[in-house]
Amino acid sequence: MKFLRMNPKGNLYYVFVDGKPHKNLENFLKAIGAVEEPGTDGMLWKLPKLSEETICRYFEQLTGIQQTDLNEMVKYLENILSSSQGFLSKAQKDRLRGLLELIRYFIFSKG
Repeated sequence: MKFLRMNPKGNLYYVFVDGKPHKNLENFLKAIGAVEEPGTDGMLWKLPKLSEETICRYFEQLTGIQQTDLNEMVKYLENILSSSQGFLSKAQKDRLRGLLELIRYFIFSKG
């Protein structure tokens, strides 16, 4: 699996190089607004443009919490990552850290 950035529009795609994604991952992609590219048998997905709405969908899918305030999301993620000794698997922590970095990047880029 890997990300591909397609220009000039700056669209972001996710490619599954080892075959079609599992159903739960496919459901996650649909829930965050990703669209399967026609004729690719589920191996190429166009991700939605990064926006507050998209981040809210990512956050809800990964945490199960509906939240619209980006700063509250950052506080929640920082808290759970700093106090989750043994509570979260390495993969779960990595996903939440990635989401935290994405939210911080988005806040910073909005200026």
